[in-house]
Amino acid sequence: MFNRYPVVRLITAFALCLLAGYADLYLFLPSITWFGPLHKPSFVPSVTVIYYGIIAVSILMACGLYIIWNAAQKNKDAQFGVWLVIIGLVLNVGWFFTFFWAKSVFFSMVVMAILFTIAAAVLYQSIRSAVLAALFVAPCFIVILIVMFTNILIYLMNPNLPILGFVP
Repeated sequence: MFNRYPVVRLITAFALCLLAGYADLYLFLPSITWFGPLHKPSFVPSVTVIYYGIIAVSILMACGLYIIWNAAQKNKDAQFGVWLVIIGLVLNVGWFFTFFWAKSVFFSMVVMAILFTIAAAVLYQSIRSAVLAALFVAPCFIVILIVMFTNILIYLMNPNLPILGFVP
């Protein structure tokens, strides 16, 4: 069904990415009271910008996934890229879970390092097999890089946070 109907791939790509974005928002919004008082770098945007940023990154990833998925119909190497994007979506939700729900800044750095590696692989794979997808994946890669750097700075600026976080 996915192979014959590109519209189904488009809807599925947007559903997967927006579902991951919704999960991110679900984990982020209740944690604003915990996130607010943390010492953060001055370049961290407001909660509203973060909210719309999550939506924008989800849409960009959906476009990238759709293009890579279409390329995978003709190029077997691109099939690996589809799986990398899906793994990246799971890790993205995992980062929001460890940082905002479990409140573990240290373990969220570990998840972010893995996510950064997967995002770099997705960018590389999209350049190799679906160059147009790289235009959508590259901004997401840059956002992941900035969030990883911010995560490290928050960890360093808040040395009193427990390593395991606060399990509710």
